[in-house]
Amino acid sequence: MRADSDHQNDEKRPLLHFLPPEDTTATAASSDAENGETDKAKQHQRQLQHYHSMVMQHQHAPLLLMQQHRIQQERLFILQQERQHQQLRRIVLSVCTALLVAAVLCWPLVLSSSTTMSRDDFPFWRIRNERQGQEEEKTSAKLRSQTTIHVQHSTSTVSNQEKIGKASKHLNKDSSQSNPIPPANQVATSGIATPSDGGTSSHTMKPKISAFPSFLDFNNDPIEVSYNAQALELNSTSVLLLGGSMHPTRAGSKASWEYALDEAAHNGLNLITIYVFWGAHQPFANSTLDWTLPFSRELLPPQRAHGGDQWDLADAITSCAARGLFVHIRLGPYVCAEYSMGGIPEWIPAVYPNIRMRRMDPDWLRLMEDFVKSATLYLTDHQLWAHQGGPIIMAQVENELGEEDTGFMKAANNNDDENETRETRGTSEIQDYADWCGDLVQRVAPKQIVWTMCNGLVADNTILTYNGDWTSVSWLHEQHQRGRVQVDQPAMWTEDEQGFQIWGERPDRPTDYFWGMAARDVSKNALRWIARQGLHLNYYMWWGGYNRDRTAGAGIMNAYASDAVLCPSGERRQPKFGHLGGMHQVLTSIAHLLTAPLESLPVIPKPVEVLNATDGTWGIVGDTNVAFTYSHVSRGPHTKPEREDASVPREAIFVENNGEDTVVVRLPTSTNESNKIVFTMNPFSVMVLVDGIVVFGSATIGPEISGFARTTQTNYVSLLDWDSWREDSKINCDASKARSTIAPRPSEQTELHTSKRVWSDYSWYTTSFELNESMVGDSGEESMTLSVETDKAMGLLVYIDGVYQGSAENHEHSEGAITLQIPIPRPLAAGTHELSILSESLGYHNLVGRWGGRLGLKPKGIVGDVVLQSKKQPVSLVDKTLWCSMAGLQGESTGLPYAGSWDSAEDLSSDGSVWTRTFFDTPMFDRSEQRLFLEITKGRGHVWFNGHDLGRYWNITRSDLPASFIEDGDVELMFVNEDESSATEAYSQRYYHLPQELLATQGNLNELVFFNVFGADGRHDDDSISIKLSWIESSSDNIFEDTIGFDESCLV
Repeated sequence: MRADSDHQNDEKRPLLHFLPPEDTTATAASSDAENGETDKAKQHQRQLQHYHSMVMQHQHAPLLLMQQHRIQQERLFILQQERQHQQLRRIVLSVCTALLVAAVLCWPLVLSSSTTMSRDDFPFWRIRNERQGQEEEKTSAKLRSQTTIHVQHSTSTVSNQEKIGKASKHLNKDSSQSNPIPPANQVATSGIATPSDGGTSSHTMKPKISAFPSFLDFNNDPIEVSYNAQALELNSTSVLLLGGSMHPTRAGSKASWEYALDEAAHNGLNLITIYVFWGAHQPFANSTLDWTLPFSRELLPPQRAHGGDQWDLADAITSCAARGLFVHIRLGPYVCAEYSMGGIPEWIPAVYPNIRMRRMDPDWLRLMEDFVKSATLYLTDHQLWAHQGGPIIMAQVENELGEEDTGFMKAANNNDDENETRETRGTSEIQDYADWCGDLVQRVAPKQIVWTMCNGLVADNTILTYNGDWTSVSWLHEQHQRGRVQVDQPAMWTEDEQGFQIWGERPDRPTDYFWGMAARDVSKNALRWIARQGLHLNYYMWWGGYNRDRTAGAGIMNAYASDAVLCPSGERRQPKFGHLGGMHQVLTSIAHLLTAPLESLPVIPKPVEVLNATDGTWGIVGDTNVAFTYSHVSRGPHTKPEREDASVPREAIFVENNGEDTVVVRLPTSTNESNKIVFTMNPFSVMVLVDGIVVFGSATIGPEISGFARTTQTNYVSLLDWDSWREDSKINCDASKARSTIAPRPSEQTELHTSKRVWSDYSWYTTSFELNESMVGDSGEESMTLSVETDKAMGLLVYIDGVYQGSAENHEHSEGAITLQIPIPRPLAAGTHELSILSESLGYHNLVGRWGGRLGLKPKGIVGDVVLQSKKQPVSLVDKTLWCSMAGLQGESTGLPYAGSWDSAEDLSSDGSVWTRTFFDTPMFDRSEQRLFLEITKGRGHVWFNGHDLGRYWNITRSDLPASFIEDGDVELMFVNEDESSATEAYSQRYYHLPQELLATQGNLNELVFFNVFGADGRHDDDSISIKLSWIESSSDNIFEDTIGFDESCLV
């Protein structure tokens, strides 16, 4: 690996950008025939020469060398194919000449015959016309079906091939040649061979498929996807797939999405895994599915004066295709993903209060079937499936189905309501549901699709895949012993977990999941998996992005998966990016060895000799040090290339040290039996040898991929014209009937927002109450506390008579009933008082029906009693008086986040939640390398940038105490410490990326709008808000540490 200091701009450019412009100069057909080369072969020759020159300039660029070899092999194949075509043309010409002579000689006999013969009486023409009629009927039927699809989905009018063509033209905008991907009318859409129909391809010859293919290798031709016990197959060829998860909904914009795709292609991936969030595409009940990204969910339509290109799910997928990346589409509709309600729309349990989601509940089955059917039809309409010539080679239905543990659920939820006690129905019902999911996709989706289900129960017609971190090898062994993995299904790792972040926690002491994983550990786990024939590996996440708007799950931060290979801002997290990129280069170079057929599975490792440091002898000690060898010698002639080539690896060995000690090992190789290789291995590490040379070590990270420094310019942009507007705590229900209800009890927040079609984290509750002399005491200074029954991941702010009293919150990554208590610091006199409570959701839990997640409604707001407690007596305020419940904020209803009217804005010094607005000019900076970040050091709430909700912000700091643990049977539960003394000075998240494509242009000012729930100190100004410019660059004086949560790697 070379340092980024050398040719930094070239390295960041994806490989596709290195392709030279294609030459459109015509050559004579006779010359081509004479030389045995077509225009395409000459084009490959020019590309080969171009790559040779690039390699001379970048002598340490293995990716270019491998691409050079691929072009050489393609050119040889084309030349061979052309020779065969020439021979065929000679034969056809000879036959045609003979037939012509025979026809001339026999024609008089035909004329003299009394029987009249037509052209159709000749067998050749009859067969041709029959085939032509069949093709015309197929085309007519296809057009009729497409017409029906377009009527049902009027927004789906642009073909996949046209979109891929446009994207590829954008990538090769400097090229004088048109898009190398064929237009839609040149793509075959029938005759593809499938396991069920045994059909044959419409092409008599197909290019040889690489063991590590690119989507661009297939030229938009239909791809037959199948699998065996070893690997996924494309056109009957076993392939290695290296993938990364990215979510268009979290990308923020198409430009950010495509930048991350470029980085994925550059780093050596050939697969992108995409979740489809149902709730993102249908946020309200009784609304049609909207596949655009990003979608608008504000109270009032925003006046989008700046930025924000409209794009949709099909655009996101075709952008993958244009970069040679295949796609694994995960439809869910439950996806987990630390996303609000796991991707399920929030309105479903509100509209169907007795529903049991993800179970054999009639309402759920009907709703889920409608969504899956619509999603698959949408993808079919856009011709995105592999059998249509698109990049989607796999699809997933449902996600992580498994049996429950009642004790776990009760402890985790601290809740014994009816919804909780009926959640565990046993494995049998859940397996019935899994089987139903398998039947569903067979009924509503194209038959050629390969379906997966992950990390739990599966249907017979789906592949079970693994989600996890360091337990992949044990899972592989267990599933092989009692399941179908490496029996008749390949081993696939859909989620190589990279960690997630929760408000108020720290990298080394998380209470749930884990914060992240170092590059050394990620590579070690990946190599152990692949050495055991796990030929599908997918990082979750490759790029996390941000939880925009209110999409984050309960307690989850705005920045998502900040320890992933790409930072949330899209920057490379070094040294992880460089370290994994080096591993990918090695794996792709030996893919032909890994994917060659095996006699049996699983692969059995061989122990290796270890040096005894005491007496200097060599010996085998247990199974801690083992090796997996893939070579021509060990696996037979089928692994040999068609012709000998010194640049093609002939042997690959994976050597593992699974112990805690450094060891010296030695081993022979098939290419060098006499001289054994000796080298030292770090504890818990893997090394890869290719043709007797150590080419990669999981524990070895050199300065060339860790020598970086971050530069951050403070106050890079001046913030102008600060305005503030107070969110009034006095609610007028008569004036807000469209968003409010009046009843003896407060309305649960989810049901309130669903019925009023309001999209907001907030609700207002107000009522009046009476205090008599006996309750307040003789002095009138009786201390009081307000207790409110609510749910976890909630915040409450209390006002009495318009005066802010205090707040309380819970930010656990969990759900379950909880009572929040807010002390009343000011004495209350006898008489009538007005109580107002601002309810703030901190996210719906992403777990549904497993690991403690409810199957039905996830309550928010006030869900039970409200009690005013004093030393004298408690007073219940529910069912004693009328409550006004109002959905959303008053500022949201007047459009303050979207360039609304700020005429009533004023400088505020009084208590209360506050809206603040400021402006700034778009600065000049290097948009290819540098990023703009918004720094926020005060408050909690939401921030809008040019009308786009960037999501929740919070100045909470990281805990300094470890988590608390309790045991419930065999389950160890983790809970958050609420001790405020555990706080540190480090923020959970301090920086929020400002997407450059949303910046104002043509002299317009950028607008930032903040809502801060906190009172007296709630107004933002230059002391709490600033904009910084930041970037990383190669450095010989600084090292980025390979540690979890290293601050300089990513600005969070």
